Amino acid sequence: MRRSATSRGSSGRRSSIPGASSFYVEAARTRDTPVLLGVTVVLAIFVIVANTIADIVLALLDPRVLERR
Repeated sequence: MRRSATSRGSSGRRSSIPGASSFYVEAARTRDTPVLLGVTVVLAIFVIVANTIADIVLALLDPRVLERR
């Protein structure tokens, strides 16, 4: 059985935060640029912070990462 591109499982949610994806989609539909930019910036900051934390944890767990050539 093939799933359609819009099928998201039984819940139909695209995000773990209730209402977040519908808020973003509604902003895109109504061309609400400030909201789109705000959500994009917040998500970008989240990704940067998560990657930085992952790098720090990796450096603590594996000291070879800190070795310089």
